[in-house]
Amino acid sequence: MPHVITFLNDLRHAARTLRRTPGFTAAAAATLALGIGVTTAMFAVVHGLLWKTPPVREPERLAVVFGREQAGDGFRDFSWTDYEELRRVEGVFEGLAAYYPAPLSLGDGSGNERLYGETVSGNYFGVLGVTPRPGRGFLPAEGQPGGAPVAVISHELWERRFRGDRAAVGRVLRLNGQAVTVVGVAPEGFHGVYYVGFRPDVWIAAGSYDLVMPGDASLSDPDGSTFRLMGRLRQGVSPGAAAAALAPAARRLQAERPDRDTPWVPVVFHESDARPEPSMAAPFAFAGMVFLAVVGLVLLLACANVAGLLLARGVTRRREMAVRLALGAGTGRLVRQALAESLLLGLLGGAAGMLLAAWSADALGRALSFPTDIPFVFDLGVDRRVLGFAAVISLLTALLCGLVPALRSARREVAADLKRDDPGGRGGSRSRLRRALVVGQVAVSCVLLVVAGLGLRTLAGVSAIHPGFEPRGGLLASVDPGLNGYGDERAAALYRDLVAGVRGLPGVRAAALARYVPLEFSASGGTVFVDGREAAPGRPAGTSSYWSTVSPGWLAAAGTPLLEGRDFTAADGPAGERVAIVSETFARTHWPGRPALGRTLRLDDADAEPVRVIGVAADVKVRSLIEPPQPFLYLPLDQHPVPGASLLVRTDGDPLALAPAVREVLRGLDPELPLYDVKTVEMLLAGRSFLLARLGAGFAGVFGGLALLLALVGLYGLVSWSVGRRLREIGIRVAVGAPGRRVLGMVVGEGMRLAGWGLALGVPLALAVTRLLRGLLYGVGPADPPTYAAIAAVLAAAALGASWIPARRALRVDPVQALRAE
Repeated sequence: MPHVITFLNDLRHAARTLRRTPGFTAAAAATLALGIGVTTAMFAVVHGLLWKTPPVREPERLAVVFGREQAGDGFRDFSWTDYEELRRVEGVFEGLAAYYPAPLSLGDGSGNERLYGETVSGNYFGVLGVTPRPGRGFLPAEGQPGGAPVAVISHELWERRFRGDRAAVGRVLRLNGQAVTVVGVAPEGFHGVYYVGFRPDVWIAAGSYDLVMPGDASLSDPDGSTFRLMGRLRQGVSPGAAAAALAPAARRLQAERPDRDTPWVPVVFHESDARPEPSMAAPFAFAGMVFLAVVGLVLLLACANVAGLLLARGVTRRREMAVRLALGAGTGRLVRQALAESLLLGLLGGAAGMLLAAWSADALGRALSFPTDIPFVFDLGVDRRVLGFAAVISLLTALLCGLVPALRSARREVAADLKRDDPGGRGGSRSRLRRALVVGQVAVSCVLLVVAGLGLRTLAGVSAIHPGFEPRGGLLASVDPGLNGYGDERAAALYRDLVAGVRGLPGVRAAALARYVPLEFSASGGTVFVDGREAAPGRPAGTSSYWSTVSPGWLAAAGTPLLEGRDFTAADGPAGERVAIVSETFARTHWPGRPALGRTLRLDDADAEPVRVIGVAADVKVRSLIEPPQPFLYLPLDQHPVPGASLLVRTDGDPLALAPAVREVLRGLDPELPLYDVKTVEMLLAGRSFLLARLGAGFAGVFGGLALLLALVGLYGLVSWSVGRRLREIGIRVAVGAPGRRVLGMVVGEGMRLAGWGLALGVPLALAVTRLLRGLLYGVGPADPPTYAAIAAVLAAAALGASWIPARRALRVDPVQALRAE
């Protein structure tokens, strides 16, 4: 108890001391708030993506089952037949559930929309320990083929569509044109367990699958690999033991279907160890550690700044400490009181940092958006773990930045300090320590700014690449009649009417459809057998290629030049000759120096019907802007029916302004078909192709800017402190007639020398770090001279500015007053 009272007294004394120096307190607390805030925000991001536990019962016992291919490192999911076999293995799981995401078309009479749902086994909610309210989960019979068509909706859909009305339970929704009864509402905050950030709106019992997804054989196909499996491990069962117990069942399944696919073995991971995929868990965790290390550098800079402020403050309080030692205060008591001050500063900085972290994490969650209709929403908010992390960081920061100044303040020669009339003292060792801290700050900020500069150069280089089509004035929107049970002929008629209706809208220059749009998140392709290139006598050689099925006029709508031949026409239908348009790279690769027009090829099978080349188009970027030119094929949509397609509309005005009119055209054709994933082509490029470069450059820029700010604060504080200590010297110099420029150069020179030493240390460090990032750069090398020169100039100018202010103050020193004060 006496120790507690003493500690409380130390805190009260520290609070009074800090109140007497509001400028110092505000500067130190704000510096710590920056460091703690950005560190906590980044922890919230990494925690939200990789470590946050789902809102289920005993999440630590959840495990995901995969099949690892024996011929490689790939992982596979399972068929419904596999699931039924594996769930019968005893002694491993308390329950094993299956789930599979799929797009859905929702209609309830008040409108239609495209959303994502999951087909799940009947025990899905029971295995996870989630209880829908209002309503219920699925019954066992509803999870078996032929079960009643029922669904559980998300809390968000319940609020959005039914305004939280409990009478929504029992309502009938039309999913893909089929009637499905709502039996429950998932708890608020529950979004399933398929992917971090993935937010399905509907869970459909597997028994309803064939009804809702007609023509999709995923449930009945024993050779499929559609469903992911998650189970609740029995107490004491490890993932390794679970995998060993499942192995005999896996061998039986493969023995029954020896020609199914690559041999595989079951593997089991704790749910938290398989995010977002087992093959990607380690790289994601490494990236998270790298980002935390970067913000840790920023936090160390903040600690160095506050430590420098405390060291300077300790020098000005040396007579006070000497008096207290002379009166009998122990060294330990002085250290405790000094640490109490740094603790209060850490708490003040931590509280302000938490507000900054909450705002930053929310902004980062909004920034992590993808140009796709798949509902990914990252919840990076502050929870108990993030709060606990912030509290621990605040305490450690207070200890880190306060311990050395506290120990130094208590190491006094009482007699010398009492007799010393220089309140600043010489402080040689303290001055050297502060200078070392400032040099380190400049070096770290140099590294981060170089990384940011190279990121911006990379982003500029990627932005300058032409994708092979015209981004400006293009609107993209998708429609999927296959979800509503359209057959090939009915879908083809809808596509023709939709394109004709959109082309008739005011301001539309062109419109066309494609199954896959270049640079989208999905792409199609396969094996192409080129006639005339034989792998064996009488058999053409196969090669891989991307392709997309498009309607007539796609090239004109996309702005992709047709170099030779003709475009598709209405005559290229089911009854016409099979034709294709190839890209320039495809033609050059397979028929170098020879004309491509009239050549034939076959798709997927060497014995398939031949396809004649009728045109050659300019190359387009398929998967990435920085990829080399890829062979690409265009196939006529009428000859290769597809269940869904993307509509491209070309206009001279604002593309998004056309979206309501396009939606009305589709509504007039079928009011239950939703138009979804509406965006401009420029939005597609900004999200798909520039996302990683923009985020990387943005993160590095923010961290580099913070590091530079903290370094400048430290430099300004050191030079100001040095001016304060040298008032007598400056006064004497001015009194004996020293020119102002010499005094100015003396003060500014000190700051510039420190900045020079920081640059001398930072440039080699930056070269070493950026060489590790070589694979992430495009159009610029890790030792890019213009980037280093620009960063050096920025740091030099900033250091000059930070030194100039105290230097100007030194010029205004009155020599009489300075000598009298000393």
